[in-house]
Amino acid sequence: MLLPPGRYLSLGSEVAGFLIHGLDGTLSAEQICVSGWHPPEPSGVRAAQSTTMVRFRADAPAGTRINLVMRLAAYGRDFRIRICSGSGAETEIFLTGGSEKVPVLSCVVEAGELVTANLTSLGAMPDGDEPPEATYWILKGILYFDPKSLAAAQAHVEDRMLLHAACMSDNRRARSFDAFAESTDSYWLSCFTADRATPIFADHADRLAFYSGCGNSAYAPQVGRITDCVKLIRRSDQFVSMSRSSQGSVFDRSGVWRAMGYLHGSPPGAAPWISKETDAVGIDEQSLAAAPYYAGSYLIFYNGNLANYYHWVAEALVCLDVLSRALGQGSNLKIVLPKSIDFDVRFDHRDWLRAVGLAGREIVEAAADFIQVKEAIWVDSDQIQSMPAIHVKDFQRRVATLYAGSRGPRNKRLLVARKGLTRKFHNLEQVEASLSSYGFQTVDLQGMTAVDQILLFQSAEFVIGAHGAGLSNLLFCEPGTKVIELMPSVEFRSYFWFISQKLDLVYGLQFCANDYEDDITVDIDKLQALIRMVDTHA
Repeated sequence: MLLPPGRYLSLGSEVAGFLIHGLDGTLSAEQICVSGWHPPEPSGVRAAQSTTMVRFRADAPAGTRINLVMRLAAYGRDFRIRICSGSGAETEIFLTGGSEKVPVLSCVVEAGELVTANLTSLGAMPDGDEPPEATYWILKGILYFDPKSLAAAQAHVEDRMLLHAACMSDNRRARSFDAFAESTDSYWLSCFTADRATPIFADHADRLAFYSGCGNSAYAPQVGRITDCVKLIRRSDQFVSMSRSSQGSVFDRSGVWRAMGYLHGSPPGAAPWISKETDAVGIDEQSLAAAPYYAGSYLIFYNGNLANYYHWVAEALVCLDVLSRALGQGSNLKIVLPKSIDFDVRFDHRDWLRAVGLAGREIVEAAADFIQVKEAIWVDSDQIQSMPAIHVKDFQRRVATLYAGSRGPRNKRLLVARKGLTRKFHNLEQVEASLSSYGFQTVDLQGMTAVDQILLFQSAEFVIGAHGAGLSNLLFCEPGTKVIELMPSVEFRSYFWFISQKLDLVYGLQFCANDYEDDITVDIDKLQALIRMVDTHA
């Protein structure tokens, strides 16, 4: 099948046919999925075997170097996928469950104008085995283009660079961590296996809701034996976004290396220096040339959700801790923060750096929309879901050591109240009355300093709270602390279950019949039953 260059083709049973060289549109792009695939679904084509193949004819002569771009998504668990072309090019990506990535493979058109790509799920099921319904990865779309032709075309559009998501090839993997620490333009990957247990439930209905992801297979959890990986990356001469909603995106003229989703998805006006295309962003050369230059190596540890308490504490600070522990306190490693953090007065970012002992490095604050640094170093996936437990425990233990002489006895039972616009307790007085006999006190975290929140949760023996950013403080709880999360039944979000699993907390889950943004109404009888079950859990 002959595919046109520079045209993104969505895959899936709901995608209409398209015209190719006068054909009537009855052909669909799924015909390029030649082996190892399930029949097309509405959102794409799902892998049926551990190795799958895509093959098509390119509108380019054999020997032409092209960039092959694929849009991949994972559901139910994490996948590591190796992509190999028929011309010998390779790349590898790590897909976290519920996420999408757009890898780019630079390869050569083969004889007969063919382009072949084999996609192998590393460590997945053997060939011929069907994956569980809620655990799979899927190909959503594909395109290819001749980078020389594209560059020539772009020269006529205000010297604009069109950047796609990029990832490092296998030949950039350092031979050892010491080699990574002393090199540039390389990465280091380490993986750890663990057992993930289910939460404690008060009834069978909540158990069924959990396993079904509240009826949405994209949120269905993976339990049992799992593998979590952390990938440290360093690249020289990088641009870093400081604009709101895309802070921490890292890119150069060859592509976007970190946080493409935040850069591409930034709201209108937040990053006026970019233009958005399908699965790409355009940046003009004049803006690149005007970016302030910062000599030195900078740790980039935050993302475009910098203003959100959960993303700052559970993602940014944990990633900075991983980088600091791995690379040490070398004076050449600095932190660059956007001055735009001043717009958010809900919590003090700098106060939190000091409170968790991570303010020892030189901190530079940049006011420009984006800057260029001599070297950027970051963690590939900043999501707590994929962070290995050993690193989350290291963070908790190090912070606990900082306050070993300050905290009181570990005997507090906390009901975390919310005073924001969403997920407040609709029947708070009833909940408080029912918990009084169990010794719970209601706490409002709004306005508390970072140190006070750390000390409060370090002294907790039992925490109950609605799903929300306040439960990020579970990161400071001691192992064995009991937790009940009250979750709107419309959608299962796993953040605090994962934190509890990684820190050996005793975690109970209760679903409440509410939409995600609504005030929640708590079933008191079910909550009391769950408290008793969590309290007596061995």
